[in-house]
Amino acid sequence: MTTAAQAGSEFPTVQDELRRSNEELVDAREFLENVLESSTQYSIIAKDLDRRIMAWNKGAARIYGYDASEVIGQSSDMLHDPEEVRSGAVAELHQRAHAHGHATGLFRRRRKDGSEFLARLTITRRNDAEGNAIGYLVVSHDVTVEQRHLEEQQFLARVGETLQTSLDYAATAQRVAQLAVGFLGDGCVIDILEEANRLSRKKVVHADPAKAGLAEALEHILPDRNHPTWSVLDTRQPLLFPHVPTDLLWSIAKDDAHFRLLEAIGIESAMLVPVVAHDRFVAVLSTVWCRPGHRYRAEDIGVAQEFARRAALAMENALLYDVAQAAIRTRDQVLGFVAHDLRNPLGTIVTATALLRRRHVDTGGSRRPVDAIERAAIRMNRLIEDLLDVTRMEGGILAIEPAAVKTREAIADCIDAHRDLAVSASLELQVDLEDNLPDVWADRDRLLQIFENLIGNAVKFTAPGGRIVVGARSRDREVQFWVCDNGAGIADTDVPQLFDRFWQANNSGRRGTGLGLPIVKGLVESHGGRIWVESVKGHGSTFFFTIPRASAHASRNTPCSQFH
Repeated sequence: MTTAAQAGSEFPTVQDELRRSNEELVDAREFLENVLESSTQYSIIAKDLDRRIMAWNKGAARIYGYDASEVIGQSSDMLHDPEEVRSGAVAELHQRAHAHGHATGLFRRRRKDGSEFLARLTITRRNDAEGNAIGYLVVSHDVTVEQRHLEEQQFLARVGETLQTSLDYAATAQRVAQLAVGFLGDGCVIDILEEANRLSRKKVVHADPAKAGLAEALEHILPDRNHPTWSVLDTRQPLLFPHVPTDLLWSIAKDDAHFRLLEAIGIESAMLVPVVAHDRFVAVLSTVWCRPGHRYRAEDIGVAQEFARRAALAMENALLYDVAQAAIRTRDQVLGFVAHDLRNPLGTIVTATALLRRRHVDTGGSRRPVDAIERAAIRMNRLIEDLLDVTRMEGGILAIEPAAVKTREAIADCIDAHRDLAVSASLELQVDLEDNLPDVWADRDRLLQIFENLIGNAVKFTAPGGRIVVGARSRDREVQFWVCDNGAGIADTDVPQLFDRFWQANNSGRRGTGLGLPIVKGLVESHGGRIWVESVKGHGSTFFFTIPRASAHASRNTPCSQFH
């Protein structure tokens, strides 16, 4: 038989259980303290409910630069970006942790040396044995590199899209500076390398509207030879100034006023990178941080150079476009001058032709040479007028004098004027007019010029025995006209270019100036109308255009307008 004493020795007493539980608790606490102390990859901080730091591991010391003796008992707000504290974002994160047991978020954290980094915080509420909240355990991890890489890719994607929106050189340079501000720095300067190795300061932008005046003042001050910009130009290598001391500002300032301007900007850190496209220098891009604690690091140069590469291509394209546009303007000016100067000798030829005709009639001679000269002179005059119309359209000064024009009468005059041309080409010229056509609001001479070009174009591309139809019908507040032929037609790939100046289909077999259709488009649009074409290769083409009805413009009472 087993005695009570023997039974007690075989079964654990309450005291034994308590002792074992206490030992396990001590072991677990020592284990957690060892984890807390030995972890160097993560910052682990224990805080009370007032957010005062109660425990500080080696990881926190490594990441923040503070020894435990410097932070124990201090408010953990010292580790946050002041703006995030003022905004209430830090308090809101702790409130969520208090209410739900835990919370996470991305926050800017500040080291002992004043530099900042981005951290992912996980805050867990600490409870006592009865489940009452007694503080917080904060685990943080520096995610600056990962987050920065993600943001860099998003930023560069935006850069590519944004810089494609304009080919204007000045606008592109301004966009480059504006894109850099915010992501690459608080301020940006673009210095352009021009001919004869001269610098031109194109743009200075600052993120702070209160410093816009300072930025504008800096635009008018070009860098001297001792400025870091010239070093970048000479070496084609980037320059990094993690900290910009007062001595550096003095070294690049031209005078006291310039120094005070630089000082007022408040430059903390600076980075300069070359902007090079196809091995040709385009500019120097300078960015600066002005906010305390913001510093450029060596790894920032990579994204700045990639940004500069994309900016260089955009700026070079815009520059080439500006050069091309200048060449076009010069060409148009020359065309205008030449066309204008040719009118006087051409007028002399036409006058002399009339005199020759009368003399041949009086002497009974042949008129054929005289008629040939006259036809050539008329053709030359038409070409000159086309050139002048093109230059007027480019300059926005193609004047029209609209008035109420009887639609049927205008088309009848047009048909009469071109019937001989159609007969000579063995073509049938027909009309297809809706009954009760309303008057149109148009310049009569310009309207006839539109038909002249379209009918002449149809004659040129329609084989003998073919047909050309001129038609019109009323549509809402406008009249729709068309010139239809059953000629060669137009390839689908050529249709988008039909109204481009000097363009002609390579396989047309018929050469001209390539100005007729662009002029027609300009004349139609100057009347407030539209023009388009429908065509099937080998089966003919139909050119449609619209002119406003006179009744739609009766209330405007405008005697003239201009092409824009």
